[in-house]
Amino acid sequence: MVHVTSPSRTHPSTAHPSRSSSYPPIEPSMKAIAREPIAQPLREQNLQGADLSHADLTGANLSGANLRNVDLTQAKLTQANLSEAVLNDASLCEANLDRAILFEASLLGAVMYGASLKGANLQQAHLMQAWVVNADLQGANLEQADFRWSNLSRANLKDAQLLQTCFFKANLRQAKLFGTRLGDAVLKETNLQGVSFEEI
Repeated sequence: MVHVTSPSRTHPSTAHPSRSSSYPPIEPSMKAIAREPIAQPLREQNLQGADLSHADLTGANLSGANLRNVDLTQAKLTQANLSEAVLNDASLCEANLDRAILFEASLLGAVMYGASLKGANLQQAHLMQAWVVNADLQGANLEQADFRWSNLSRANLKDAQLLQTCFFKANLRQAKLFGTRLGDAVLKETNLQGVSFEEI
């Protein structure tokens, strides 16, 4: 049974505001990065505005990094560590984030159209006003994640963990929710038109 609760649970509108002044300066070499695996440590680096489209960041440690407005279109981030990273307004269209760690990451306004996040960990991540249309989140852990005002239409959430996940005023139109665990999820004023709760 789905328990719908009010959106009074605390969800900070910004994440890690104190980090912005402590990032190391961005390296010019990170602009238009090569399409080969990146070996250099990127933890807590300032990559704001960088063009990392099509980059191979498989298994990279980007925890705590500043990735605001970064272009990660079609980038490979499989099993990457993005915990506590700031990806506000980043483009992750068709990026591969399968099994990536985004624990407490901030993705406010991020565009994730067609992205693959199968088995990813987005516990307590902040995704307010994010564009997650047609994304594949099958088996992802979204416990206590905040999707207020986000667009998840046609997203695949099969077998995802949605315990205490906040979808206040989110758009879940035609999303696939079969096999999900929705205990205490916030679904107030959520668009559930055409949602599939059972596999056909």
